[in-house]
Amino acid sequence: MIRFYGYILIAVLFLQCSLITKKKKDPVQNYLAAIVLSQSAPDSYAKLYIASSLLASNSTNTNYLTQVSTASNTAKKKLILIHGWQYNDRDNAAIPTDSDLKKRILTDIWKDVLATDFYSGVLLKSYDLYFFTYLTSSTVDSNGKRLRNTLDAFFSAESGTVTIFGHSMGGLISKAALNESSKPSYISRIITAGTPFHGSPWASPAYQKSKSFLGDVATFMTGTNGGKDLAWDNYDSSITGASNTYLNTLNAKKDRDSLIYAYYGSLDSSGTGFSGSDSSMLVGCASLGTVYAPSDCIVPQTSAISVGNSFAKTLDVGKLSHTDLNLRSGTVRNYLLTDLP
Repeated sequence: MIRFYGYILIAVLFLQCSLITKKKKDPVQNYLAAIVLSQSAPDSYAKLYIASSLLASNSTNTNYLTQVSTASNTAKKKLILIHGWQYNDRDNAAIPTDSDLKKRILTDIWKDVLATDFYSGVLLKSYDLYFFTYLTSSTVDSNGKRLRNTLDAFFSAESGTVTIFGHSMGGLISKAALNESSKPSYISRIITAGTPFHGSPWASPAYQKSKSFLGDVATFMTGTNGGKDLAWDNYDSSITGASNTYLNTLNAKKDRDSLIYAYYGSLDSSGTGFSGSDSSMLVGCASLGTVYAPSDCIVPQTSAISVGNSFAKTLDVGKLSHTDLNLRSGTVRNYLLTDLP
């Protein structure tokens, strides 16, 4: 143990000396140095990976996924997929290995998507495919900063090459990153799907208490700092005592909304006409009732389009549930491929 801490001390001193002696800061080296120095789970989860074209034919092979470690030196366009809330993410999560994160991306979060011909479609559009993963139990603000630091480190020299697809919470951290510091020149477009810009009633304590067993489940699933950021902001005064100061602040930042496209599902309270693949979500629509219809059973349409927004585009992608908006539906995949600039 003493030897271990000795090595850590040497590494820290070496990095400090290296940074002091450099006349010009290299954003990639500074970013990687911060990762080395950090031993917290939230920082260790926040990683960017690039896919090999071979992943299109073998979607679970982790050898075809590589953590990005150098600044991009190509003007080729990039599509970055950013996942949403992961119910099993906890504040006391262990620090993941590179293998852990690759499996998280390929065999858990994006497994159903990569089993389709979606990646082949991305390649036909002449895009490189990237994945950003993060610990969703951490706050939206902190993950937005992690995302922005990562993007700045690798793409700051580019102009209009990066398109982001953010599902659910992934759309929130994308908007948070977009509004960090100066307007990033490398971002061409952010496409969100089922993103709770006004939050979700399911993440609000007052609403959870009114829903018995389902409310208890929701309380457990959202009982983290990141989960609290998904609470209904009560812009419509529909939940007595509900509020979300963070989302109020984020929604007030509108000057870069012209870069955002927002997709949403439009199921009514009975799920009539449902055409998606995850029918288990329909209980959510029934519980939300007519007050929050249409919705995707988790996020009301009014939240997914951010009422009062100045987005470039809002799009009803059909009668799909929240999980199907995560590119599991071929309809959503086709819309995304069409909207790639």
